[in-house]
Amino acid sequence: MRTSPAVFVFLMAMIASTSALAQNVYVGVGAGQVSADIDCELDITCSVDDSDTGYKIFAGYKFTPNFALEGAYIDGGEVSESGTDSFLGTASGKIETTGFNIAAVGIWPVSKRFSIQGKAGVFIWDMDISLDSSTQGSDSVTESGNAGMFGVGATFYFTERFGVLVEYEKFLNVGNEDVTGESDVDFASASLVVTF
Repeated sequence: MRTSPAVFVFLMAMIASTSALAQNVYVGVGAGQVSADIDCELDITCSVDDSDTGYKIFAGYKFTPNFALEGAYIDGGEVSESGTDSFLGTASGKIETTGFNIAAVGIWPVSKRFSIQGKAGVFIWDMDISLDSSTQGSDSVTESGNAGMFGVGATFYFTERFGVLVEYEKFLNVGNEDVTGESDVDFASASLVVTF
């Protein structure tokens, strides 16, 4: 069942408004390029668009200067393919992916304003798949599941509270092997970060 990102935003606001917790809380919003390794399934002609702009909102809690837990809502955009097939005729399909990510984050403060981080966690994904075919008509299906992930990044704070995070994340074997196929998904992004 798909969960609205509004729920995630509400939880972020509740944590940030609690003064006892807010001292160790950070929140952020970012965008970047999402790409996937998509194999074309049409057997005559085929073209694939396997990258799109992705977006994310996230919040984390630093238990120590070197360790945090982080949650994120990610909109991975869509990938698509189109062409001709001996069974489907002229066909096109697209997959839109969204989900929630939960990760443990290791932080290395290089200086007061600059830090390097690595993360590992679980991506809880939803996929909306649609297909249009000249011989079989239109169809759509929704799939969901879990995938492992990891990432590396660096944060520079230009004030005590506001900074920029540049990050690369990789989500492993996203998709249903029997329905959508599985693919690793790469997300390179830049985010505005606010620390409370």
